[in-house]
Amino acid sequence: MAWAMDPIHDKLKINHHSAKARAKAASSWFAGGPTVSGDYMDDHVIGSNEGYTTYQGGISVPLWLPGQGRSTRAVADAEALSLDEEINVEHLFVSVRVLDAILKENISYHRVMIAKENCEIIRKIYSEVENGKNNGEVPETDLLMAKSAYEVAENELNSSEEEYSYSKYEINEIIGKELHVEISGYDNSYVSKLPFNSEKDIENRDPRIKLSIKNVNLAEENLKLERRSFMPNPEVGIDVIHEKQYGSPWDDRVGIHFSIPLPSAVRNVPLRSEASNRLAKATSEEIKTRRMVHVEIMKIREHLISSESSYKYMRSAEKDIGDRIIHQEKAWREGEVSLKSLLMSIEEYNKIKLLSMKYEFEWHAACIRILIERGKIP
Repeated sequence: MAWAMDPIHDKLKINHHSAKARAKAASSWFAGGPTVSGDYMDDHVIGSNEGYTTYQGGISVPLWLPGQGRSTRAVADAEALSLDEEINVEHLFVSVRVLDAILKENISYHRVMIAKENCEIIRKIYSEVENGKNNGEVPETDLLMAKSAYEVAENELNSSEEEYSYSKYEINEIIGKELHVEISGYDNSYVSKLPFNSEKDIENRDPRIKLSIKNVNLAEENLKLERRSFMPNPEVGIDVIHEKQYGSPWDDRVGIHFSIPLPSAVRNVPLRSEASNRLAKATSEEIKTRRMVHVEIMKIREHLISSESSYKYMRSAEKDIGDRIIHQEKAWREGEVSLKSLLMSIEEYNKIKLLSMKYEFEWHAACIRILIERGKIP
């Protein structure tokens, strides 16, 4: 759905069809369209009255230079192949943008859930403290402390709901509708099912590297075309002359017309230099793209490992602090622990829970990113 809505997708499809059309047009017998010429001459303008009148017309077509037509078709075909890969690259970028938006939406959605849970916990404590204050069992300072904690919890809930709304709008912009997609089902089991490939093979399968190779091929074909276009295209055609001349036996004549522009360094050197520069630039871009993709793949793998490790660590810490709060809350009701200590523990628990949730979904997203990198778009 996001791919169908992507505006660049439509542009690339149109460019691809245009390149195919140019390749088909390059199969023509001639290097361009025909040229029609005509002349009319008489002697009346100069004041003569001898009756000399000439009508002359002709048609000519440009001819391919040796190998030029084949090279022109090769350039158009290479351009179409390059655009095919550019479509795949854009598909990859759209997939990553969708994943980033879904990850943001998942994190903000669960942040709202955590904020609601925390708000409910603080509300109950605040209610108990308020009852205790009314019964003269709790000092005013504890009531103010509980009230402040409850206001902070409500503010966090409002903030998280606002962030969640923004994340939904962002998804709506990409895929055309608000959608909640849980990515928590994607884990290492999906990654382990991928076939084993060497690092070099994985990089060579990346559409960005494929595109850079296609661009090098296109630049090479352009350079070949410039070498075969060593002079302007010659033209050949037919001329017809009809004359009105007193006493002339040659009223009508038919002949062959040809025009051959000669090679010139003034024309050829700049064109070949430009083609060579395009090839050098495409080759340089291929090297830079390979380096970029290599670094990106390494970062994705490292992020997968680090996010999983962080998630497991924070999940363990979350469980430990959660168990501690259960005992602290019981001890607070029995007067063994201060309200301040309990609220600080709840605040710490809430932060740990948010971090645990964040690392968890980053881990799931990293698993999906590995799948996308291998061409397995979910």
